[in-house]
Amino acid sequence: MIVMNKQLSLSLVAIALPILLQAQAPLIPVWSNTWPYGQDEQPVPAPVSADNHVAVDATTSNVYVSVDDQMELVSTHFDRLFAFDAAGIDITNPPTSLLGTANPTVNDPPNLESTHDLAVRENAVYHMRELNTGFNSGTTGSLHRMNLDGTWGWKLGLGKAGFNYGNGVVLVDDQGAIAVRSLDGYTAALHATSPDGWPLWSKMYPAFGPFQDAVIIGNTIVAAYYGSFVTIDRATGAQLQSNVVYLPSLAPKLATDGTRVYFAYTDFAGNSTWGGVVPGNTPLWTRTAALGMAITELEVDAFGRPWFTGNATDGVSAPLLVITASDGSTHDLFTYGTSMNDLAMGDGQAYITGRLDNTSTTYLIAVGTDVTTSVETPIVDTSIRLYPQPASTSITIANVTGLKSPRVIDLTGQQVQAPAMGTNAIDVSKLSNGVYFLEAKTAQGRIAKRFVVAR
Repeated sequence: MIVMNKQLSLSLVAIALPILLQAQAPLIPVWSNTWPYGQDEQPVPAPVSADNHVAVDATTSNVYVSVDDQMELVSTHFDRLFAFDAAGIDITNPPTSLLGTANPTVNDPPNLESTHDLAVRENAVYHMRELNTGFNSGTTGSLHRMNLDGTWGWKLGLGKAGFNYGNGVVLVDDQGAIAVRSLDGYTAALHATSPDGWPLWSKMYPAFGPFQDAVIIGNTIVAAYYGSFVTIDRATGAQLQSNVVYLPSLAPKLATDGTRVYFAYTDFAGNSTWGGVVPGNTPLWTRTAALGMAITELEVDAFGRPWFTGNATDGVSAPLLVITASDGSTHDLFTYGTSMNDLAMGDGQAYITGRLDNTSTTYLIAVGTDVTTSVETPIVDTSIRLYPQPASTSITIANVTGLKSPRVIDLTGQQVQAPAMGTNAIDVSKLSNGVYFLEAKTAQGRIAKRFVVAR
């Protein structure tokens, strides 16, 4: 585990700071697991990361991950569910549980069923699914509860939703489950069930388009529709407050610490903005940086620090994990693999899942929530470039001379090579295929540059 070397203020103040992008540090897991499959989903109705989710059971601290099974092991229409304890021990009950119910048909021979969201509570797995039933009839949604021994609990059909694939979110508390999903693809809607799967209420909110995300705070649901926060009574679905505008007209991710709501979104220029609010009041703080990323998930740790993950909008740069001080005053950037698809928090650890490399390999990592850059000198962003990318036999270091203390580390943080001082080329012929980092000191400060080996 990485030792924390910063004191982070727990007070909340109102700030709004544009910030320059700093270089990211490699993320070093406490433990990790990989699967040689799971990223083969076709781009319709969702991107390759659609079936890859992670969730933590707050009552047991066990972590669960869904992995796409297309063209791999069991069925072309199912996803596989794996379970680990907080120490990384695989506790999956054999045979591996399968998520999904669709059978191939003449109209839908490929895998067109996706896991939109995953949640776990008190030894039950809840998952939102979307089945493409053909381009003429749109998609059919459903909310499922499954027991951890792989037996089915219940299934709630949510009907068709045109071609709107992006609004499947499931929330779970002691009162049951909330499905965040439009019924027509154009109008906001929420659907509540008891823990046993009995429908409690289903409401549409005609003033809003489909909610992008939502959280539960006590007996209140806070949902987001582009620039508006909407508060809704948890017990009845009645709208309490509407059009409380904190955000521009952009789709945010939401998270909560039980009192505050945290948000994060990216504009069309690649600028990410994130912050915290108390519902009904003005924002506590906001922060903006040109991160060039599409945000995939947002969570908040026990220190009140927002964490969010995302993938590069240019399709080439490294994915990012952004960790922000509780008062919004500073943030650190980290990276791992070639994508970060989902993020979950539990019992002092954060769990991230995504694509490990440029193949279909899926990873799950655990990192301590005391993570920080843990370096004496800051990482600087320079014009230093490594090429070719990917490399097969050697990689050239451009726009720098006189590197000091260079070393090559792998994704576990282990040093695998120590190039000669002042070198401008690295022999990678003996390195296995994968993602690595070149770390070194320069006259401007410390650098950490990512490169890929592939043959």
